[in-house]
Amino acid sequence: MMAKHTQDAASRDPKSLDSLADRLLHALELRNMTRLALEEEARLARGYASRILKGERLKLSPELMRRIADALRINYEWLATGRGNLDDPSSVPPPPSLSGTATQRSRALALEAALAYHQHKWSMPTVAAARAMVTLPDAEELQPPQWAEMLDEIEAALGRIQLKRRTA
Repeated sequence: MMAKHTQDAASRDPKSLDSLADRLLHALELRNMTRLALEEEARLARGYASRILKGERLKLSPELMRRIADALRINYEWLATGRGNLDDPSSVPPPPSLSGTATQRSRALALEAALAYHQHKWSMPTVAAARAMVTLPDAEELQPPQWAEMLDEIEAALGRIQLKRRTA
């Protein structure tokens, strides 16, 4: 099993990865994401990703598996079972349409620049909310650093909403 972990991610065949640990390590390497970044993005306890990779956690809840797949922007079914493609286009939300007005295109490009610069910083719901904002007719014209601040605010607001839902 360790031999698979020491191979370069690009040389591995994603269909030959038998265990959840193998698939998770492969996806982390392909996404150039650390275990800590995954734990933050998927809202996992510290060390949880390491326990999965060591084989200490073999069965995960569907909700936890979804959070990990979303954080890695990979196909849920592939992560859970090894079936299907790692990069299922339906599992990754598309960037905003660049076919709108010149102003919408400008907003979309600034947002995508902020997202590219701060890779994996924000959750998928936060990114989806910001991408929806781009299409609003009265949305402000923001530069990438301003989008980064806006994304931080959206992330914090979504966190408060989830906290309220959990305590209710």
